[in-house]
Amino acid sequence: MLKVICWVVLGLVVGGCSGGAKGDGKKPPVTPLTQEAILIDYNPVMGYNSHIPLVQFLKYDSTNKKILEVYIFDELITTFSWVTFKASKFGENLIGAMFINGDPSTDLYLWFQIQVGNTNEVAEYRLNLTLLPNDALVSGYETIIMGNEDPTRINVEYRVR
Repeated sequence: MLKVICWVVLGLVVGGCSGGAKGDGKKPPVTPLTQEAILIDYNPVMGYNSHIPLVQFLKYDSTNKKILEVYIFDELITTFSWVTFKASKFGENLIGAMFINGDPSTDLYLWFQIQVGNTNEVAEYRLNLTLLPNDALVSGYETIIMGNEDPTRINVEYRVR
């Protein structure tokens, strides 16, 4: 009988300890893979002409550092690839595959060239953003170059929802 009690106690001790530390039972907070950000502020940059920001909203993949969707001129545009971008009304004037989403030197980067209307003029657009450490803000620059004109640049700030 003593043998049976010892084996039961030993079994309970080993079984109770085999799961490792249980902690307080709370799971760590999970950072969502995709996040959304809304434009909250923009300011001109010294030495550059200014413009009104094109991107008012963006959805991005925080793991792979890619912009997934942008809201430009009342249209939600998928920026997964140049093909999905070109399928939008805004992107239909994309010149060839002149489209880049992502850059290893920055957190979020979007670049494209489009033909302006029925003219031969080309517009170049650049959105270069940094994810701030507190994960509540995304900040950076939006640059537009129309043809041979001087670039216009603004500082943009987005709040993560």
